[in-house]
Amino acid sequence: MVDNKRKRRRVKVGDIFGIDLGDSKYCYCIVLDSPLVGFYDLQVNDLKQDVKFITSHKILFKVWLMKYAFKSEKWHFIGNIELSEELNKRVYFFKQDQFDYSISIYYSEGNESIEIPATYDDVKGLERAAVWDPEHVEDRLRDHFNGVPNVWVEQLKPKPIVS
Repeated sequence: MVDNKRKRRRVKVGDIFGIDLGDSKYCYCIVLDSPLVGFYDLQVNDLKQDVKFITSHKILFKVWLMKYAFKSEKWHFIGNIELSEELNKRVYFFKQDQFDYSISIYYSEGNESIEIPATYDDVKGLERAAVWDPEHVEDRLRDHFNGVPNVWVEQLKPKPIVS
């Protein structure tokens, strides 16, 4: 009898995972500071195990990710690296009030969360402070490599403040 259960391992900073997007397409991510994960601008036709090859590509985006992603049969542990200075840089997100549309920039410094008021223009290139489901990240990656807009990215974009 074959045991189909995945071996449990604790997810650590620097862990690299290959993500099965279907149709024999794979992408990769790196755990930066759980739940913060960076996704590489790399898609291949078979699951590569070469950490140097994977990490030689640029990071496409960084978002917070639900922890259960790493338990998925589609997410394969590849290896672990020490984070570079570039990967350790502070990441800024934006928050937007759903009623008055006021905007702030959000970041963490140690155990402290910091929010500063911002304008629509200040946050145009930032990710919304949200925790992503793995299925939505997989959709986003597929859409990126297919050159089409992603519904989740569009929904989460900042809305202009109307006075």
